[in-house]
Amino acid sequence: MYTIFLVEDEPICLYGIESILKTLRPQCNVHALANVESALQKLAEVCCDVLITDIRMPGKSGLDLIEAFHAKGMFPVCAIISAYNDFPYMQRALRLDV
Repeated sequence: MYTIFLVEDEPICLYGIESILKTLRPQCNVHALANVESALQKLAEVCCDVLITDIRMPGKSGLDLIEAFHAKGMFPVCAIISAYNDFPYMQRALRLDV
């Protein structure tokens, strides 16, 4: 069983994607988290195998979250989602092996 962290600040997107994941992968443990801070708190309790995160969020970005995972020696499979066309974010994501 895989543990998935879904980090998204827009509630409709967060719970919509969570619903889809739980329907398509009922064997996975999905944690829907609204920001980077809550994801880091959850990480203290549970290991993460797959991280799906928004790039732009208030406070820290999804890329900051990925860097925090790497700093802890954790390298989950990562996917980023965004409604923005922001090439510098994408370049940074590629350097993080997203």
